[in-house]
Amino acid sequence: MRLALRAPRAPGAVARLGATLALVATSCLAVALVWALVGFPAQTLTDIDQGRVDSASRPLDGSRTLGQTFRSRRANLSAIEFWAVVYDAEAPLPAGARMRLTLERLGEGGVGPEPVREVWVDLSGLRHNERLRVAFTPLADSAGVAYRATVWTPEDYGLALWRTDTDAYAPGGLLEGGAPAPGDLSMTTHYTYGPVDALRHLASRAGAAALLLPGLLLLLPGYALALWLPADRRWDGWTRLALVLALAIAFWALLALWAGTLGVNAGGPRARVVLGGMGALAAVALARGRRVFLPAGNTSGDGAARTVHVAMVVVLALAVAGRALNVRDLVVPNWVDSLHHTLIARLISEAGGVPATYEPYLPVENLHYHFGLHAAAAGLTWILPLRADEAVLLLGQALSALAPLAAYTLAGWLFRRRWAGVGAALVAGSLSYMPAYYASWGRYTQLAGLVVLPAACLAACRTLERDGFRHAPTAALLSAGLALTH
Repeated sequence: MRLALRAPRAPGAVARLGATLALVATSCLAVALVWALVGFPAQTLTDIDQGRVDSASRPLDGSRTLGQTFRSRRANLSAIEFWAVVYDAEAPLPAGARMRLTLERLGEGGVGPEPVREVWVDLSGLRHNERLRVAFTPLADSAGVAYRATVWTPEDYGLALWRTDTDAYAPGGLLEGGAPAPGDLSMTTHYTYGPVDALRHLASRAGAAALLLPGLLLLLPGYALALWLPADRRWDGWTRLALVLALAIAFWALLALWAGTLGVNAGGPRARVVLGGMGALAAVALARGRRVFLPAGNTSGDGAARTVHVAMVVVLALAVAGRALNVRDLVVPNWVDSLHHTLIARLISEAGGVPATYEPYLPVENLHYHFGLHAAAAGLTWILPLRADEAVLLLGQALSALAPLAAYTLAGWLFRRRWAGVGAALVAGSLSYMPAYYASWGRYTQLAGLVVLPAACLAACRTLERDGFRHAPTAALLSAGLALTH
């Protein structure tokens, strides 16, 4: 018989140590938040990008000007970039060469123009085909304003600008010597975007976001299932919220599968009946004293647990804000993947379940693609007045913002530390390039699978424990949902 001797640690000391570590971690998170909102430098982003090129303009020789009218779409217009043509391509422009840019505001109804900026640019060493950037103090009120940019050189340096021969930029036009001419200059405009602008943008979208609150009904089936399925006392509230999200995705995937298999239309008003039924199941469970969000049995002190909750709220708030800002300019989801996702979501939305083919939109007889994301997006179109493309974009970014919950679940389970979960959530929600970058090519199906995966693993491993067979239904539902999602 082997005895393990270990000096007992006072419960008070353990609680104080946990509270100290929690305070340190929360302080670091607060510093990171202040740095992001205040100390992070403003970014210079592209507004207009007219990159087509057909020919070179006539040289700027001191006797003529070149100009371009345009309409700025953003506030804080701060730079204009042209594409230089140096006729002596073997040699750069001489020392002392310079160019003047005059920027004028064009008033509505023929009022103006009003000069707003005049900038001299040093052209020394400029070579053929290099970008010629003219920066100036940002114009705070430039959003929606029409401008005329005019360039002139005091001497003939053999400098011209690339242009198009036909109209390539509808809101503006080319000017030669002040007179309209066919075509447009190859030109890019930039604007400055800082933390204050981001906060202003989020505040302007807060009212519209409130209209999307009915979309939370998408989670109701997951909540109802979590009420009736057994949960481990070791799972804390954030892990259980991740479980609710994973169960909701699995529910919509399975509903679409069986509706299509049985030839039943589960869409439109019928989806509201389904939601009503799940709401009734949830009400019965609550009346019987069942709860989803119970305190975990392995917390090391109420103070430390509260600090974890505060930290996770901050992490999720940062993730939601970041994901909303990432797609602020998108009208539809990005790239070819999103087109495919939108098509399948529309097929499920119109059929009320998974159809057998892609017809009538594509002449493809069999639909074998994993459809968990698309079924949930179709559910959004049944709940809210959204098109399929809007539902895919909204749901994709929502899953991206909630991905920190999955990271929290996985890290907390592997390391048996809640603060490990907070750290993983912070990385996935704010620090890492992924999964936020999934929005650039619509990798939302993989993202949905990653959101379901940690909860599925947790339930499966719990089932394999000695007393864990009662968790088999949860593991089975999540495994089936995962297989249908990605």
